[in-house]
Amino acid sequence: MIRITKTKFKDLKLIVSDFDETVTVGDTIKYVAESAYLAKPQYKPTFDHFTQTYMKAYSEYTKDFGSRDSLVKEREFQTNLKKIEMISINEITSKGLFKDIPVDIFGKQANKVRLKPGFTDFLALAIDKKIPIKILSINWLKVFIEAVLTLNGFNPTEHNIEILVNDLVSVNGITTGDFDPTISIRTGLDKLDHIKKLNHLYNNQIMYIGDSSTDLLALLEVKYGIIIEGGSILNLLQKLNIKNDNLHIASWNLLAQKI
Repeated sequence: MIRITKTKFKDLKLIVSDFDETVTVGDTIKYVAESAYLAKPQYKPTFDHFTQTYMKAYSEYTKDFGSRDSLVKEREFQTNLKKIEMISINEITSKGLFKDIPVDIFGKQANKVRLKPGFTDFLALAIDKKIPIKILSINWLKVFIEAVLTLNGFNPTEHNIEILVNDLVSVNGITTGDFDPTISIRTGLDKLDHIKKLNHLYNNQIMYIGDSSTDLLALLEVKYGIIIEGGSILNLLQKLNIKNDNLHIASWNLLAQKI
């Protein structure tokens, strides 16, 4: 793993990036969740209920799984993680958190999101070079991420930016409360499956950009794996003793100089 000061990325055919805490400063799922409570002020329970449901299941799973001290173990951990992720998702669905909400309310939360320095410069340069871009995220929702990009001057349709993310079903602009079953990106293994398909389509000329453990398998699968500076995955790589010449550490500002 090296910093990219002397690296130039050539022949890129696709850029894929994580969203939360890679593109953004901090987690944004809270803004999506907040939309439900803005639309339904009397709704109960609070979002803490769903967070605690998830953390309880995740903590128990982590404890039962035991040591994750190798890449094989980490892959196994992520492989079985989906059932844990779905516990809180199923709770959200059964209690109707996102039921009967105007879709446009999610986009109105976009002005609360801060982007990391240099991201917009990088994105503008990639667009200028006509390199297609995909956002691949385990979080929610397409309309929300589209609104964040649009607010910062990027039209996803016009600028060839595809957003692959867990989404809600809606009818006539109103959510049903159910998640779209045609796309489910809940774990790092789900991300890996998408990257494998994209590698085939783009002749393995892909850059993937991420920051956390859910990005690990995708980062190791591509020709150019970029870890945004300060990402929590750096500790995991050290713990698992992973050394890979295809992995690079960079800020968005530095990355913009290298494509």
